[in-house]
Formats: sequence, C-alpha cells, structure tokens
Amino acid sequence: MMPADVPALVAASVPQAPLSGLFLSFLVYGFGGWLWESTVCSMMNQGRFSNSGFLLGPICPIYGVGCLFCWLFLRGVENPVAQFLVSGLACCALEYVVGVALEKTCGARFWNYDDKPLNIHGRVCLYGFLMFGAGATLVCRVTQPALLAGLSALPAVVLEVVAMLLGVVLALDLVFAMASWRRLSAQLESLRTEISIRLDESLGEASDRMLERLPDSVVEGAAEAYERTRDAASELVSRLDPRVAAAGLGSATNMMRSAVARARGLRRPSRPEWLERAAEAAVVRLGKRDLRFFNAFPRMRIERYEGAITRSGLRDRARELFGRK
Repeated sequence: MMPADVPALVAASVPQAPLSGLFLSFLVYGFGGWLWESTVCSMMNQGRFSNSGFLLGPICPIYGVGCLFCWLFLRGVENPVAQFLVSGLACCALEYVVGVALEKTCGARFWNYDDKPLNIHGRVCLYGFLMFGAGATLVCRVTQPALLAGLSALPAVVLEVVAMLLGVVLALDLVFAMASWRRLSAQLESLRTEISIRLDESLGEASDRMLERLPDSVVEGAAEAYERTRDAASELVSRLDPRVAAAGLGSATNMMRSAVARARGLRRPSRPEWLERAAEAAVVRLGKRDLRFFNAFPRMRIERYEGAITRSGLRDRARELFGRK
C-alpha cells in the first residue's frame, strides 16, 4: 500500500515521479543560490566573481532546502504579504540553525552579519529576511509551478535517471568537500603546533640569554625584592576597605586594558623567516582546492586556528592565490 502522504506529495511535485521532481527542484534552487552568492553578493562585497559555497560544484544546498520547505508548507498561503513574512522568518530560522550546526561540527563561522543592521548574533539579519521572503514568495507563486510544469512534460524514467545520476554526483561532491576541509584543518593544526613550539623556544632562548648576562647577585636581589613587594602589596590590599580595594583593582584593570589597546595599535613586526617558510609550505601542500574556503567565505573565522592564520598571513596568501583583494 502507498503511504498516506503520497497524494499530497504528488500534488506538490511531478505526478509521475514526485521524489525525483522535488530533488531536481532542490538542485535547481541550490544552483540559483550559488549563482546569486557567486555573482551578485560577491560583486557587492568583493567587486568580482567568486565561487561560493562549501561544496566544490555550483550548488548551495541551503537555498534548495529553504525553497522546497517554503513550497511544501507555505504555498497554500493566499495573502502574499503573509506569505512573504512567514517565508522570511522560516528561511532566517533555517539559516540560523545551519550556522550554529556548522560552528559546532566544523568549528568555523562561515558567515557573519555583524556589520548589517538588525542582525541576531551575526547569523541572520534584516537584509537576509527581506531577500529570503521575496525569493520564497516568488518560488511559491511563480517559479515552482512553472518548473513543475516543465518537468511534468518529461517521462518518469528520464526524471528518475537524471535525479539518480545527479544525486551520485552531489554525494561525491560532498565527500570531496569534506576531505578538503579535513586537509585544511590538518594543515592548520600543524601550523599552529609549529608556531607554538617556535615561540616557546624563542622565549626560552631570550630568557636564558638575558639571565646569562646578569650577575648572580642581581638575579638574587631581584627575586628578594619581588617577594617583599608582593607581600607588602597583599598586606596593604587586605587592610583597605573592600570598596576602595575594588576601585583600586578596577583602575589597575583599566590601565592594563589601555596598555593592551595601545600595544595593538602599534605596527606589527615583520614575520620571521621560519614563519614565512611554514606558511608557504602549507599553501603548497593544500593548493587551491583546499584554500578555496577562504575565497568562498571571505568572513570565515576558524576559532581554534585563527591565531595561526593571522600570524602566518595564510588568509592573505589565499586572497593573493585567488586574485581577491
């Protein structure tokens, strides 16, 4: 017996091949989303075409999922304003959930709308709501009915074969994309480890050289002075009124923050030769396929490796590799 929801599925898709019709529709909207991101959005943000999306091929699955969701559940909303508002909210909710899921699974934030007005945690914003609402309303009222009419003119066997072949291609694309992401993560871990080891060695050597140049009497005197100063400071703080002590500590904290801010504003020294070599080796081992994530997501931040990426200039190297400024 056929499942009870099959008649509804047939009504929402191609009668002779409902699942194939929906999957092909998903691919069409995924391709449309990739085209939008790679042309319009990239031209506005970067001034040039940029191959966007996590996958290697020309498809952004989140657009396909969002469009199909709105078509399946919101196509019956008669009021276009209500359809626009509900579609925008639904797509923003999907984008927010996908963003959180990617941050948890990949440890990276692929997009950020902090510079956009009325954003929520940088994951969704008013601009996205307006674009999603307008796009989903167009899909429900114009695009999907026309697409299904075109697909209905094809034999069922053709739809099923094409859907099966494209499904295999999409699965392989996902496998290769995940392999690229793992290679990038592995190289970033290696780069982070090397930087950490080198910095520890440099600090240790600098400390040893400094101590070797000081007489033993100076070192011992400094140690004794530190102990006396620390004990005296502890005793003084303990005698102060708690509110006065808190104010003093707050002033010290503010002074520390000001010093850090001034230090950040200073010009950074040039990268050491070993760091340049390490970054260049990482670029050679990765290649354009793995580094393309920096090009596809210009505002991508990988929390665990952000320090290594910044110190080595890997993001700048990726931009140069793809000719992006």
